[in-house]
Amino acid sequence: MYASVWLTIIRRAIEYLADIRLHRSFTFTPNSETGRTSSLRITFSDLGHQNVEDPADEAVILFCGGMFGSRYVGAGSVDSLAREHRIRLICVDRFGMGGSQNVGLEVRVQTWLGKERDKHDCDLLALT
Repeated sequence: MYASVWLTIIRRAIEYLADIRLHRSFTFTPNSETGRTSSLRITFSDLGHQNVEDPADEAVILFCGGMFGSRYVGAGSVDSLAREHRIRLICVDRFGMGGSQNVGLEVRVQTWLGKERDKHDCDLLALT
């Protein structure tokens, strides 16, 4: 009995961590208009509700967690809560965490605030 409980826990943990929605990535391309001279890879989770038929009708929250923030923050109970309220929740790995590339400290805040973001990249990511 004890072994079967552990096997169930391990199986559920593997299923949870293998969920493709936790392993998304996007690469922002260099853009001379925004001053981004090299590509920038960001990893994120894409949880909650998604309106496949009409993505423009989605309510999207882009969550950029605090210290040690990562895409796993929004998983679990937050995913089910977002589904219940029909919200799409994008949880981004901070720079240098998970698969997101590191960004120099001197430009980190400007990068988070979108100084290097452009509309084309956001359209591709379907966040506009």
